[in-house]
Amino acid sequence: MEAIRLAIILGLMYLTCQITILLYNYIQCLIKSEKIKIEKREKYFGLLFLIVLPVGLLYLKKKDVFLGLQMGLFLTLFWVIFVHLIKLIVFMPRLFSKKHQRIEGLNNTGFKIAKGTSLKQYYWRDIQWINFDKEKFSLILKEKRRLEIDKKTQNFYLLLKSIPSGYTDFDYDYINSYFRSLTTCIVCGSIAFRESKCLSCCCTSWTKELEKDYSNYTEYVKENQLEIFATMEKNEKFSEFKIVDENFVFDSNWQPLVTKKEVLEYSEKEYWGNE
Repeated sequence: MEAIRLAIILGLMYLTCQITILLYNYIQCLIKSEKIKIEKREKYFGLLFLIVLPVGLLYLKKKDVFLGLQMGLFLTLFWVIFVHLIKLIVFMPRLFSKKHQRIEGLNNTGFKIAKGTSLKQYYWRDIQWINFDKEKFSLILKEKRRLEIDKKTQNFYLLLKSIPSGYTDFDYDYINSYFRSLTTCIVCGSIAFRESKCLSCCCTSWTKELEKDYSNYTEYVKENQLEIFATMEKNEKFSEFKIVDENFVFDSNWQPLVTKKEVLEYSEKEYWGNE
């Protein structure tokens, strides 16, 4: 009798775990809007559960049945945590390298993607198709495999406007319209301002959050200009208020709110004295 009791409890634990994991996977599919496919073995799990549960309630005490169900749920919880930890361990280095990847050597023949010390060459002639994901704001291309390049990649915007003609899946009109919509950033002078934020220097338009740290927008602009145009070393050549950013065009009519003297004094105070 004890062997039967143990078998039913373990059976309930196993089946509860399997069914809960299946429900978890179904929920994941619904969230991702993926098609749900029910396998034959999953139907067997459901059928066995419907058989074992009444048998357990009939021949065992309720606390033994609940023990089996609880053990199954705890096992499922452990599985979910374990799976997510593995994903975190496996994908964290990829996410980290993705944030720090950069585009190099962009020309008429192709470009290179650098990740840390690794460097991979891509040729336009080998790229089968290119698509632009407006929601993620990323480029998706297919060479030997699918590759996604997001806006966090250094020189992303330079690559975006340098896609050669001929890719039928690429929305050239949208990209051209996007770059035409950019306006001059009052902070850095790059024609890179869109939707309250500069895509070059990352400064924003005036918000209530900024009121906590700055008395007005002019003060905010000046402080950011001092930081952006500061020289890190005493013998470093001053940029003459010109941002070097290949991704965007610099507005030659733009004028800073700070002077060269103020920038150099700020540089000496904040950086030169730390040498």
